[in-house]
Amino acid sequence: MVDGLTRLLLNGAWKRDRWRFSHCESKDGHASLGSAKEAQDFIRILKENINDCLLAREQRTSNYEDIHAAVAQIVEHEHGFSTNPLIARFVEIIRNATTHLGVSDDYQFGYELFQNGVVVLADQAAELIQWVIYDELKPVTEPQGMSVLSDVAKAVSGVDIFTLNHDLLLEKQLSHENVPVFTDGFSNDRDGQFRWFDGSWRNSKASVRIFKLHGSINWYCFNDKGRVRFGCVGDDFDPNNPLYAIGDIKPTHRYHPGSNKNDTLDTATRGPVLKYLRPMFLTGNLFKERAYALGLFGELYSEFCARLRTCRSIICCGYGWHDRIINARLVQWLDELKERRIAILHYDEPKQKPEDQAWRSVLDRHIKAKQVKQIPKWLCKCSVADLEPYFED
Repeated sequence: MVDGLTRLLLNGAWKRDRWRFSHCESKDGHASLGSAKEAQDFIRILKENINDCLLAREQRTSNYEDIHAAVAQIVEHEHGFSTNPLIARFVEIIRNATTHLGVSDDYQFGYELFQNGVVVLADQAAELIQWVIYDELKPVTEPQGMSVLSDVAKAVSGVDIFTLNHDLLLEKQLSHENVPVFTDGFSNDRDGQFRWFDGSWRNSKASVRIFKLHGSINWYCFNDKGRVRFGCVGDDFDPNNPLYAIGDIKPTHRYHPGSNKNDTLDTATRGPVLKYLRPMFLTGNLFKERAYALGLFGELYSEFCARLRTCRSIICCGYGWHDRIINARLVQWLDELKERRIAILHYDEPKQKPEDQAWRSVLDRHIKAKQVKQIPKWLCKCSVADLEPYFED
């Protein structure tokens, strides 16, 4: 079974609009163009080569997360960022299978890599995957079936909400229902159209705290020189000293510090721009796990661990149990104190368990110890009364 995002990645019509990938318009036809077509063809070939392993081990074919993890490993290995002898032969297989694809003139970044076609193709594939996710999540703006979240937020003195979703539905739900001020780790003071990350969960008096462990479609990373932080790949960009912000902008806009004015990137005069402007969210399981040690995602994961130490109850909904680091931390949390517990909201009980056999057995152990309880309801059918037994005093 292929999920909707993977199907769109494989079969949708895409093109590069100078600084990003986007949907083809009707005038463009019904097939992908230029570097988007190359990236799509590369993804199809890569998918064919990794499907057999996943079918044998997990009885499924590869999805966009698996594909992104694979292309990112190819780029790292070939670029010399991380030598991985175990994939060297696999990279040669993919290189030989994709030599006919070439590289289009609209490839914007990494010109020095043109002699290594498999790296360019893999880099394009990773970028295409990110933009497909962004374009599918951006239009989803109206929360449905989430009212119990705002009801709980009003009913308790304090709540920490950890989410792995990239969309903005949680924030919209809380805002629509007039929940008392919540904090998301970014300053409430605006700099033009941006709010900069300041770790405000730690000192805010807000009763509701949101932690988006995998990032968000409206998060951006900027450099630290003169507050000109729009991610230009120029002399003033310092990737080792980034700053992070929430921006009420389109990714095709250029930021003027301290103002509300934006120019489209088409008017930019400072060379390549968008490599560091892509919205910040994590894709590909291997790289999600690595990101927990670095930068903003490291801050988020550290805060997750710190807050786990002081709580006794977790109410879990919609989590697929695919993040091994989060899984391991939750199991450790349960093992440390027998009084700790997790309530899992899911109407179809068997499918809520993780697909991986190892995690399934761990979860079964804690179910038998009565630390994990499954509540046979979807979130949209729950009331505050259903969840109240898991509130802490």
